[in-house]
Amino acid sequence: METRNRAKRHISKSAYFSNQSSGVTHVQKDTVLEGTPAPQEPSSNHHNVASPLTTQVPQYESVHHTPTIFLSTTLLKTHLGLVKSLERAEERPVIIYRDYLNNEQTLKPAPIQPIQAIPPKEADIIISPTTSIILTTSQATTQRYLPGHKQHPHIISHSSSIKATINSPLREQIFLLAPRYENIYVLITHTTPPPPPNSNPNHKQQPWTADEQILSNQASLAAFCASFSPHVTVQPLVIPSGTETVARWVLALAKKHAIALPGGSQGLGSAEETRWEVFLRREGLNSYAARALLDSAKGRSGTGGRGELSGLLEMSEQNRRVWGELVGERVLRRLEGILKKDWQCDWALTFADSQN
Repeated sequence: METRNRAKRHISKSAYFSNQSSGVTHVQKDTVLEGTPAPQEPSSNHHNVASPLTTQVPQYESVHHTPTIFLSTTLLKTHLGLVKSLERAEERPVIIYRDYLNNEQTLKPAPIQPIQAIPPKEADIIISPTTSIILTTSQATTQRYLPGHKQHPHIISHSSSIKATINSPLREQIFLLAPRYENIYVLITHTTPPPPPNSNPNHKQQPWTADEQILSNQASLAAFCASFSPHVTVQPLVIPSGTETVARWVLALAKKHAIALPGGSQGLGSAEETRWEVFLRREGLNSYAARALLDSAKGRSGTGGRGELSGLLEMSEQNRRVWGELVGERVLRRLEGILKKDWQCDWALTFADSQN
């Protein structure tokens, strides 16, 4: 056949099909602009995660009355700078100190069972009858109990699955505080290493780094806190370290949860802890709720300090409902459980034992 003066036929190539005649696969390379750094392979030695460091603090409108907060006296040893910042704050709250480690106050001749003789753990800061604050650090979230650790008596009675999750001092504190509150804030301060000497001094925001172990433990802690959600809201918040920053957070949360108590008893009476406050605290109320309830009951009874508990027992159902809206339904149920006990029988039996 004559093929002279005929165009040569070319086989078209498609980018969607490989060329069978060649054993090499051609991959189209992406265009790289000049000046763009080449991507680096992930290194097994790189375990830090960085994000911009911010010191933002929630802002709430100033309340008409001065907030009242309860501070544990242990903060005078562990967080003295924070206490000083709170005391010299521009909008200084009313600060009431409580020594929860003091076990000298007893309610004789009232009976005290062995499990009740152990002072219940309390929060570092109480900002309302329903809300408290726990102070900790990112390093503390990585701490675990050693094998053979003796658990708190209030935890031993629970199932093995629950006890297995309470494997650190922080988790134990959260677990023991959960029945006393409706809101618990866990302020986790995170320390950022100083910037390198060759860093840009004009760069205001330094990276906030955290290794994988800290991030993993904080994620595990967040899951542990979320497990309380049907009963109490536990919110872990990671904030920059520094006494002024922590103080601003505490004051902001105190404004958010500040309440107006019935009768205007903002001072919550005497700053001294009474034996009936200790009694109610051992029965399951936190110090703020116990002090507020006793002050209200004392004002209604008009019999002085000896009428605190009697005024509480004689509180009408309507007044209890009003207090339930302020101190929370869980605290109110605990209070009703206390008031329903047959205290006359207990006191009579104890008095008889003391006479023998």
